[in-house]
Amino acid sequence: MTRGRERDLSPHKVLSGRSGASLLNADVTAGRFVSPGQADAPASSMPAAGPSVSFAPSTARGSADDPAGESHRVRGRSRVPSRSAIPRSKSCIRGVSADSEAQTEGSVYFEELSVEDELMQTANGLARPGTGILAADETVAVLGKRFAAVGLDNTPEMRRAYREMLYSTPDLETYTSGIVMYSETVHQSTASDVNFVEMLNARGILVGVKLDRGLHPFGNGEMVTEGLDGLDSRAAAAYAAGIRFAKWRSLLVINFDQGTPSSLAVDENANALAKFAVACQQRRLVPVIEPEVYIAGTHDLEQAATVAEEVLSVVYRALARHGVLLEGTLLQLQMVLPGLDHPEFRTVTPEAIAEATLRTLRRVVPAAVPGVVFLSGGQSEVQATTNLNAINKAAEAATRESGTPVAPWAMSFAFGRVLQASALTLWSNDPTDTSASAKAAKSMVGALLKANCEASRGCYRGPHPSKQSAAIFEALTESHAERVDHELTPRFEASSRAPSRPTSRPPSPPPSRPSSPGSR
Repeated sequence: MTRGRERDLSPHKVLSGRSGASLLNADVTAGRFVSPGQADAPASSMPAAGPSVSFAPSTARGSADDPAGESHRVRGRSRVPSRSAIPRSKSCIRGVSADSEAQTEGSVYFEELSVEDELMQTANGLARPGTGILAADETVAVLGKRFAAVGLDNTPEMRRAYREMLYSTPDLETYTSGIVMYSETVHQSTASDVNFVEMLNARGILVGVKLDRGLHPFGNGEMVTEGLDGLDSRAAAAYAAGIRFAKWRSLLVINFDQGTPSSLAVDENANALAKFAVACQQRRLVPVIEPEVYIAGTHDLEQAATVAEEVLSVVYRALARHGVLLEGTLLQLQMVLPGLDHPEFRTVTPEAIAEATLRTLRRVVPAAVPGVVFLSGGQSEVQATTNLNAINKAAEAATRESGTPVAPWAMSFAFGRVLQASALTLWSNDPTDTSASAKAAKSMVGALLKANCEASRGCYRGPHPSKQSAAIFEALTESHAERVDHELTPRFEASSRAPSRPTSRPPSPPPSRPSSPGSR
């Protein structure tokens, strides 16, 4: 399939290639950019806006709470070419010129690649068949709640150690094409002082961040996403830090009694997504378009499909108006699901979800888009995998029946909670790098990724690895209890050594939590 085509070369009406130039130079020189503090919504409430978060690097371990961190420089790519060494190319993206590209000083571009070629290469890498995206961009507050549930302290070092456990999973690059990081994590490092972004890039894994500044009330219970101010400079600094893709989350609420989503809210969010996409592509970042239809509500499956189809059609019209290179984007969205408060949510089959989702995508998503990745909101670990598998099986069956491909895009996952919940419970039993708990947690992450990668090809057979986590957790807990009993014998008490881990922390619960609507 031919990815390239002639595009409008006229100057962009909203974001020119020189937008925010003075701010950009100051931000990149200082080695910082601002990213969202918006978290996923709690299960019991609508998402609320969070404070903006500085991407300034901190200490070697990346402690966001350490004021001394301001003295450290960006730890992205250390070898920065001179401005004259940066490749130039005539751009087909609106608003992008050689002068605009040169403004992103401190960046390293793919050698001899035009902006379009680099964007398409990155997007195709993210949509690599048989892989998915690990969403590990939980805010401090959201991760703190998950830590509290398993008896862990929410400290910068604990968050750093947890993310190192995730990122050091064996064969991670086999199952993961990209990882979305939280701002704090971008400048954190491993225990051996290797920057996380550099570590993942060395393994062939692309790193992304969320560049919006959160959801804000739009009236009548609807939300609009903010963050266009200063977006150009944040995108430029993100690229300089080694980031290669970014996402922007909009949220559409279904409440037919109140007449939502309204056409005004849909248009407002679609235009914001398009402006975000243009700003990212000007700075060689692949934009991940996320028009999420909120799963809370009393709507049924067909009503959800109708709303999703309308939202996506408006979004892609906006992207076309703004001259976005679709071949250099990804789409991230919810599967078509009934509302959490509708009785059908507990009885709908994976086959029905697959049919509604695939029909909606085929009607409105252009074939030029390389990949579609699904969220897992409202679903359990098993349900998310089973539904993803059903979608890809349905596409394969329809292709065989018609003789022509019915799904021109790769369809995979951008899961967060359902790839981490069981692993976090296992790791919390002894959160040290070399413990049996850490090894079991990494094995669980790998097994969950493998199951969902199989589902992205429509060949998942089961059993699901999360069902094994309770038994593993109980075995680890029993083993740990025996070790603690041994350490507390009189012989140990006479020793000058201290116990390797406090024994007063409350025991962790088994890994069986209902999923929340705002979780990925």
